[in-house]
Amino acid sequence: MQRIVTAELDLELGASVDLIFQIAAAQPAPVLREELTFCQGDRVDTPTEIIDQSGSRLHRLQGDAGRLEVRYEALIDGHVAHRATSDLEAITYLRPSRYCQSDEVFTQARRQFRGLQGMDLITAVSEFVATSTTYTPGLSQGTDSAVTTLMTGQGVCRDYAHVVIALLRAMDMPARYAACFAPGLRPMDFHAVAEAYLDGSWYVIDATRLSNRRSLVRIATGRDAADCAFLSYHGGYVGLERMRVDACTVPDDASDVAAQDAAAAASDPALDDAAELDGPGPASFTDNDFAGKIDFLCENPVPVVSFTFGIPERDVINRLHAVGSEIAVMVTSVADARTAVEHGVDGLIVQGTEAGGHQSTLSIAD
Repeated sequence: MQRIVTAELDLELGASVDLIFQIAAAQPAPVLREELTFCQGDRVDTPTEIIDQSGSRLHRLQGDAGRLEVRYEALIDGHVAHRATSDLEAITYLRPSRYCQSDEVFTQARRQFRGLQGMDLITAVSEFVATSTTYTPGLSQGTDSAVTTLMTGQGVCRDYAHVVIALLRAMDMPARYAACFAPGLRPMDFHAVAEAYLDGSWYVIDATRLSNRRSLVRIATGRDAADCAFLSYHGGYVGLERMRVDACTVPDDASDVAAQDAAAAASDPALDDAAELDGPGPASFTDNDFAGKIDFLCENPVPVVSFTFGIPERDVINRLHAVGSEIAVMVTSVADARTAVEHGVDGLIVQGTEAGGHQSTLSIAD
C-alpha cells in the first residue's frame, strides 16, 4: 500500500528563534519520494536533521524574524519491518511521564482491570477509554494530562492516547505514544495513538476509533506528547498562521480498495495481524451521517447547534434557524471566522494551538 502524506505550516517569527520540527516520516519508513523545504522570502534554509533512538527525525534550524513557510511531502511504499525493542526501551515505557502519570492512576487501574493480562488487558483498556471519553476539540489544553482527561472525560487524540498509556503502565505493561499521519482521518490533522508492548511486539491502540490503523505512517515515538510535538521553539515568539495536513492511500487495484473498506469495520486490537504501527491491522470507522443529523435536528429542535469541523452551508444554517436553533461554529483562522459570519452563524468557537496543539486550518471544501 502506497501513501502520500503532506504538511504545510506558515509561521510568523517575532525574532530570531531556534525551531525544532517533527513532521517527517520516521526511519526506517520505505520512502520512495520526499521533499522538505523551509523558505523565508527568497531564501531556502537547510535544517540539521537529528534522528533519535526510535527513528524519529527532528529538523532543527535558526529562523529569523518574518514569515517562514514549511512544506513537506512524501510517498511511502509498504510497511516498516519489525524492529527489536531493547530492555532499556521497555523499562523506559513502564515509567510515569509528564502527561502519563501511571503512578497517580495506579489505584484506579488496579481496581478496574484487576486480573486482566495480555491482550485481554489491552482490549479492556482500549474499550474503557473509547467509551468513557468524548472527543471534544477546542476544550483541552496543552498542559492537560491523563489525570485531567480522566476527570473531565473529554479530549482529543493526544488525550485518549495519554489515558491509554497511563493505565497500561499502571498495570505493568510498557506503553508508548506515537504521532502519525492517518490517511482517511476526518477531520484531517496530525494524529496520535498509543502502542502497547506484549510478547516482543507493539500493538497499536487508537481509542478515538477515528483512524484506519492499516495505513498509519509514523512520525515520532516517545513517552508522551512532550517527546513528539510537531513544533517546539526556544528563544523567541512563534505564531502559527496556517497549518494544513493531508494523507491518503494509493490503492494498487480495485481489490485493494475493497480490502481496505472491509477492514474498516473492526477496531479490536486483539485482531491485529501485525503489531507495528505501519503494518497491517484492523481499522476503525465512524459514520458521520451528516445529512441525517441535520434532518433529526430539524424534526427535534434544540436551542443551540454547534459545528466542530468545517463550516455548514447557508441552506443548512437557514433550515436550523427556521426551527428556532442558534448556530455556533468552531473556527481556526480569521478567514474561517469571516466565512462563518457570512454564512449567518450566531456565534464563533475560536480554537488555537493551545488546544493541545490540535489545530488545523479548515477550508469550505473540508
